[in-house]
Amino acid sequence: MRQTSLQGPDTGRGREWLAAGILLVFFVFSWRSVGITRFNALDSPFFLALSAFCLWRLAGGPVAISVPLFRAYLLWAGWVVFSDFFSAQFAFAFARDSHWLTLPLFVVLCAGLLRDVPSAVPLLRVAAAASVIFIALQLAIAAPGMKTGLREPVFGHLRYLSMAVGALVIWLYDDAQLGTWARIFVSAGRFAGLVILFWTGGRGVLLALAAALAAHTLLLAPGRTRAIFQVLEILLAALVSELASVGNSVMGLANSVSRSVSASSVDVLTSGRIVLWSDTWKRLADGTGMWFGWGGNGFMRMGLARGFIFHPHNVILQMLTDWGIIGLVLFANFLGAALRALTGLGLRTSNGALAISILVFLLVAGMLDGGLYHPQFLIYAGLAFGMLFARTGEGTAERVTLQLSLVVVVLAMTAVHLILL
Repeated sequence: MRQTSLQGPDTGRGREWLAAGILLVFFVFSWRSVGITRFNALDSPFFLALSAFCLWRLAGGPVAISVPLFRAYLLWAGWVVFSDFFSAQFAFAFARDSHWLTLPLFVVLCAGLLRDVPSAVPLLRVAAAASVIFIALQLAIAAPGMKTGLREPVFGHLRYLSMAVGALVIWLYDDAQLGTWARIFVSAGRFAGLVILFWTGGRGVLLALAAALAAHTLLLAPGRTRAIFQVLEILLAALVSELASVGNSVMGLANSVSRSVSASSVDVLTSGRIVLWSDTWKRLADGTGMWFGWGGNGFMRMGLARGFIFHPHNVILQMLTDWGIIGLVLFANFLGAALRALTGLGLRTSNGALAISILVFLLVAGMLDGGLYHPQFLIYAGLAFGMLFARTGEGTAERVTLQLSLVVVVLAMTAVHLILL
């Protein structure tokens, strides 16, 4: 196996396929975890599944990472733990941040897995279609009683449903390496997903999806026939979504357009986001919290939570409330070091276009709806980066090889979750 600056464990073929199977199941049911935990901010069942995947992969061998990237990670991770320690609720804050701290390891392990099992990405496409179709069937059964956005099987909240479905639909705009029946299945999942997105009436998610599709089209332009088909598919999905209306004033494409056109102020247009962001910024500027943060899920500790608003619905403000300016800068430094390893990487491929469109979707949704607050979407980001790093060439930087220390860290974070659970 070739050596890279981000190198996963060298495991046997059987273990690789079993790891791919674990990832597949993990991916298919990731959206269910939030319905189990009811937005407890930790999403412990999800993290336990993530830990199991990481430990299984680490059991197959060590991972190698470039020294500069590892140092950048330690600086950021060290500051995160520091912020958590002084939050007055260390265990809870650290458990919350453990999702972020584990994400880089997940990227490394996914990169190695996707490099050794290339067919995993097509399988994940089919899994995404299966997830959307399953969600659609659940909603079809429950739709007659869907008079509120807080009801199963919406698994927590109507807007979370639209983010979860939108993140899955992104996978379905390419059918590379799939047979005829698999392509039909993926197309069915994509259409069902579009109907759900229009039906829920979430504007932020539709904007995120539009941005992601624009990025995908720029990188991997579809043929004229396919492009026309996709436009007609979107129009038909919008029509079907209106026919499936349940009479809820906050749902549906027509209601979404009406709310936007008739909004009396920018704050009303953004469903209260402007006031929420303004209040968060004012609270951040009050004292030293702007620099040091309040630890994991700091928004709650700042006393700004109300009703079902328990995060700032903006990933930048989320990082500031958790880690402060210092933590945000250190994270940007770490992310920059990781992106430098991708310099010169060609993105006009099926996997490259998919990875970038996923990241665009998550970024837009994260800035408007706080999608990156939820661990499910961090995993999607990890998969996207894993697809990119799986294609990197040989690294020239000095590398550090880790295995036992990573196992100990993952086990420690798992123990914290189990204690709090």
